[in-house]
Amino acid sequence: MKVLTRSRPISEESELLLNHDYDGIQELDNRLPPWWLYLFYLTIIGGAVYLVRFHVIGTDEPELELRKEIAEAKMAIEAYKKTAPDQMTEEKVTLLTDATSLAAGKAIFTANCVACHRADAGGQIGPNLTDEYWLLGGGIKNVFHTVTNGGRDGKGMIAWKATLKPTQIQQVASYVLSLQGSKPQNPKAPDGEIWKDDAKAAKPADSTAVAAAVVKP
Repeated sequence: MKVLTRSRPISEESELLLNHDYDGIQELDNRLPPWWLYLFYLTIIGGAVYLVRFHVIGTDEPELELRKEIAEAKMAIEAYKKTAPDQMTEEKVTLLTDATSLAAGKAIFTANCVACHRADAGGQIGPNLTDEYWLLGGGIKNVFHTVTNGGRDGKGMIAWKATLKPTQIQQVASYVLSLQGSKPQNPKAPDGEIWKDDAKAAKPADSTAVAAAVVKP
């Protein structure tokens, strides 16, 4: 403690006493404690290091360094997504309706499907994809399954699961379903059967009829 404070005993106060007082209050001429001096010198050294590092050498400041690390992390995530296994499955697939996903689906359709279905999906070798007739069922799950595993055995569309990722199949299936009801030129005659989504087709029972059935003896 004496080393850190460099304090002097009370018996030596007379040697430290200054020759002036204020209203009877006298002042001692003590030296600054070493712990305070060392801390003060340390702040001077730290300030000099900061000045040289960030204003002379030009090292990135902490905030800018954080932003760069965040940007690098985002790039690493995107790179991982390109090689990571796709987790989309027939059970989890949902219909995509946002413009970005549909645009991606259209690009996939244009690159792989127009030879058989035409650019407007009106059908050529393959069936018309704009009407309500389906060979293997409509809806996102059925279309996803068909694109993934191919059409009917021995004929029809090939399986695309070896060429497209499941997420890409989801995008192109959603794009195909977005063309429902469009009017292509010279569409191919309907193939298959009319398909309706049972969940959408189901309607709640008429409340009046239910009430009458309850009241009727």
